[in-house]
Amino acid sequence: MRRGLFWAVLAAALTSACAPQERPLTEEDMKAQFAWDLGPNTIEIYAYPADKKDDYALFRSRCSRCHTLARPINAPYASRENWTEYVKKMNKRSGNVLLAADEEKRIVDFLVFDAKQRKTKPEFQAEGKQRDELFERVKEARAAAAPNQK
Repeated sequence: MRRGLFWAVLAAALTSACAPQERPLTEEDMKAQFAWDLGPNTIEIYAYPADKKDDYALFRSRCSRCHTLARPINAPYASRENWTEYVKKMNKRSGNVLLAADEEKRIVDFLVFDAKQRKTKPEFQAEGKQRDELFERVKEARAAAAPNQK
């Protein structure tokens, strides 16, 4: 009986010691409006064709005016339809002054190309799950702090 208890306690201790530790939430984490805001805000484009590098520069200069680049970079959107709707919605929010029609098309083309390069990989899906879990922690921390912010 005692031996069984010893092994149970030992197993529990080892399990908790080996479990991945959650990193503390940062001030930057707490600013996130969406789980997508919690991922990287740049893309490694060194292997992209020259025209896509130019489109990436346009994307960075225009889209960063209103929100973090992490949001579209980590959004799960991949289809042309999704990106067209998203970019048009963002441009409409700017009063249709942020992007000319040809710029909208170039940004959508870039986002669709990039999605095919990065977002079809299992790593992207796994990172998305981690961002979702981190964002849940952010929401819980905000809720816990809300009663104290009077």
